[in-house]
Amino acid sequence: GVEENRSENSLFFDHTENRIRVNMVAEDGTLRIIGMDGQLVRSMQITKEQTVQPGLTGLASGVYVAELLTDTDRTTLKFSLTR
Repeated sequence: GVEENRSENSLFFDHTENRIRVNMVAEDGTLRIIGMDGQLVRSMQITKEQTVQPGLTGLASGVYVAELLTDTDRTTLKFSLTR
C-alpha cells in the first residue's frame, strides 16, 4: 500500500525577528495571542494551506502564549518577546 505523509499544523517563534511563523496544513483555524495575565491580545483567522508570520508590533516585552485552534486540534507555544 501507499503510506500517506501527513503534516501537522505548526507554530514557531523566531527570536531574532520577534515573529511567529504559523503553518496551517490540515484545516482552517484561529491564532490567538494571550498575555500571561490570561487576556487575549491578538486574534486572527488562518486558512488551510496558508503560512503566515503575524507581526507582533505594539506588544510590550514579556511572555505570551500563542494558541492555534482548529476544530480537531489545539497547539500552544510559549514565547518571550524582547524589544
